[in-house]
Amino acid sequence: MKAIRTSESRGLTMRKSITILAIMLAAIVSFMPQAKAQLGPELIKNGNMETNDPPDFWPGWNATVAATNDVPSGGGSQSLWILNNTTNSIDGEAYQTSVSMASGKKYFIEFDHKRDSATAGLYFSIAMNNDGGTFADFASISSSWGHYTNEWVVGGTTATSGQLNVYPVGGGQSIMIDNFSIKEVIPEPATVALVLSGLGVMAVLHRRKRNKSV
Repeated sequence: MKAIRTSESRGLTMRKSITILAIMLAAIVSFMPQAKAQLGPELIKNGNMETNDPPDFWPGWNATVAATNDVPSGGGSQSLWILNNTTNSIDGEAYQTSVSMASGKKYFIEFDHKRDSATAGLYFSIAMNNDGGTFADFASISSSWGHYTNEWVVGGTTATSGQLNVYPVGGGQSIMIDNFSIKEVIPEPATVALVLSGLGVMAVLHRRKRNKSV
């Protein structure tokens, strides 16, 4: 009976150790300084709108596109001007095809924006191929340059690229965009290493517990 109680005691102690380690690991991760996310290479072509007039890789659909020297502070020499040539609220657009994005990955999206007509809004979408879904959002836009940021995890399992569409909201309305950027968000290595090492220790303790109980 004494041996049985000792075995049970060891098992209980081991379970407590694993539980305490898991709690400590979770606490350490939660209180770690949040380092700025590491970002992958730029996925948007000519996102700073500096190449040619109209800017390369930004054709229009039911819209007039052109370069303009109205730029945000710290920008280059030109931005992209988009005029909706239709009477529909969301129809004319500037777009970019074959943006290399994949299912299951997170992306950081940012750009500068400004309205060029009294009531213009801005709507944009990223339509993925296969089953990756669509990201869409309205940016709050004013007559002064503003900055938009967001993150998106691509859905589905087989998507490999998307089409970016940027619309002036309102028939006959015009907007300007600049410094459009999409980059993959890469997990911070130190956090990943800590979590993996903690899980490894827990696995070793669990294996030892099983071996002793046999």
